[in-house]
Amino acid sequence: MSEARAGTPVLLGDVGGTKTLLALGTVTRGRVQLQEATVARLSSTAYPHLRELVAAYLAAHPEPRPHLVALGVPGPVVAGYCRTTNLPWELEERDLAAAWGVKRVLLLNDLEALGWAFSAAPYPATRVLREGKTIAAAPKLVIAVGTGLGAAVAIPAPGGPVVLATEAGHMDFAATTAEDWALARFLRASEDPLSYEHLVSGPGLARLYRYYASDNEDEEFRAAPDPGAWVVARAQADPACRQAVTTCIRILGVFAGNIALATLPLAGVFFSGSVALALSPRLAAPEFFAAFERKSQQRQLLANVPLYLVADPLAPLLGCARALAPRTGEGATEGQRSPGTYHRCFPRRGR
Repeated sequence: MSEARAGTPVLLGDVGGTKTLLALGTVTRGRVQLQEATVARLSSTAYPHLRELVAAYLAAHPEPRPHLVALGVPGPVVAGYCRTTNLPWELEERDLAAAWGVKRVLLLNDLEALGWAFSAAPYPATRVLREGKTIAAAPKLVIAVGTGLGAAVAIPAPGGPVVLATEAGHMDFAATTAEDWALARFLRASEDPLSYEHLVSGPGLARLYRYYASDNEDEEFRAAPDPGAWVVARAQADPACRQAVTTCIRILGVFAGNIALATLPLAGVFFSGSVALALSPRLAAPEFFAAFERKSQQRQLLANVPLYLVADPLAPLLGCARALAPRTGEGATEGQRSPGTYHRCFPRRGR
């Protein structure tokens, strides 16, 4: 039986600044079948390098031995090389392939991988934040808020979808109010230049809390293993936490609206990441929509853009499979419904 007929064994992963998600699977005739029993979340910071992290996973999951590996990684990927952001790693595709004994490693920017998940139906599961007016043939914008902040664009094209990675989270923060100017002056004492990621992310929430708490930081905050999550959890009870979350939401809305003006994602904006999930009730609120739409002459255009929350944390794995499929000779991928696959994550329905 040929490799194409049997399916090409693959390893797919989503590497984050805090956690890395890995799973084994196969790509067969344009369909990806992931083995649910092999899904694992590992601490990224518990390993000296991605080499050791993936080697530990493969030792625990020896079968099927992957021939190809596709990983979404946090940082720009240029000519098969990435120096990761929020992790002290340098990654090179050929070196990793040799270390793991596989035929090929494909490195993708992590938001590029998520963009591929939304490049064609069936799409990962989402929750509607705002219906808007969908134009199916238009671009989609994906924005992830977690340890960092990132964005990518999935664009339909006659020859097949195109996914453009960006490093938009590192754009300079633009103050628009007197409060923003005061906040920027405070933060630039430690972060200069000051980017949107410095405010809109898990660490960003911690910076905002320190600003609003002034000299009255809670001792539990200093001891919290995840300060950003601590801020979100106490937003109802603590005024400084509440103000930090409110400001983070507003600046995220401004950032997303800016990127939407540049990309015109009339098929939808898709928010993902641990911080976006934690803040999701506020992403469906009028205050967030107002910040997203607050543009001088294009308010109505942005008011019609559909907004979604990515409800499937495994979506980047589908994106990795779709990007990897041409390298297997298997063609474009779709989710497969069968026992032991990710039918719950990749349903057979488009939007």
